[in-house]
Amino acid sequence: MDTTPTGASYDRADRAVRDAFQSSIRTASRQAADSTYVRIKRSSLFGNGLLLMLAGFLGLFSGLTLQLQDVVISIYVLIFGLIMCTFAMGLGQSTLKRYFGFMYTSNGQLLFLIVAGNLAWSICWPFGVLIAIASNAHGFYAWRSGQGGELPGLASLADGHQGQ
Repeated sequence: MDTTPTGASYDRADRAVRDAFQSSIRTASRQAADSTYVRIKRSSLFGNGLLLMLAGFLGLFSGLTLQLQDVVISIYVLIFGLIMCTFAMGLGQSTLKRYFGFMYTSNGQLLFLIVAGNLAWSICWPFGVLIAIASNAHGFYAWRSGQGGELPGLASLADGHQGQ
């Protein structure tokens, strides 16, 4: 009796190996695309936070002309930018969830970004205006994406968040 494999069994084995290889490539490319999307979201949040911090820092120089109300607003904008960067980097998530839980809803995120952006209107002309426009646009984007059932930008980055 001959126990050598036939051409058909070689074809089946070859097809099985090819299918397994293609499946692993599809899975790896899907994971890379998801990872890239998360990085883009994080970088837009981080970039917006850096812009707010820049506006806050530049607004501190209004203290040289004794405009103390602008200095106080600049400090607030700087702190809001720092909070945005902290969210984007994923640092201190448990503390941020406890004290800034409203940021994990689309409406709360919209409110946060509009307040931060509108505070930047009044400091360091024209940079403050441009940064305010960027922050408001980002807030409306996060709110709009949250209305479609998708978690808004900051909330989707939080580990373990289970709904809005």
